[in-house]
Amino acid sequence: MKVRTRWDKGVLVASLEGEIDTMDSEGMASAMAEISTQKPQAVVLDFGGVKYIASQGIALVIKFAQEVRRGGGQIRIAAVLPAVKTVLDMVNLKVIVPMADSVETAVGELQKH
Repeated sequence: MKVRTRWDKGVLVASLEGEIDTMDSEGMASAMAEISTQKPQAVVLDFGGVKYIASQGIALVIKFAQEVRRGGGQIRIAAVLPAVKTVLDMVNLKVIVPMADSVETAVGELQKH
């Protein structure tokens, strides 16, 4: 699991690449913890490079979303590939973390808040 971060119009975009499974969840957890220390007010998790997500990965996303919100921030998931979106839809993750079709749309939504 690779995580690259960048800023786009005041929004922290974390681009995830690879599989978020039991073996890779530790790397993602470390990256999310590092991002949390920055106390970003707006975060987009770019799932465009995520090929697979297991239950541990979903739990990490939920925990990260809670941390961002506790700090007064907002979060979106964007650019989810169809196979991964099916899994996220099965657990109704969009109720906890809103989703956008693209990173650009997510950034735009977060700029309005």
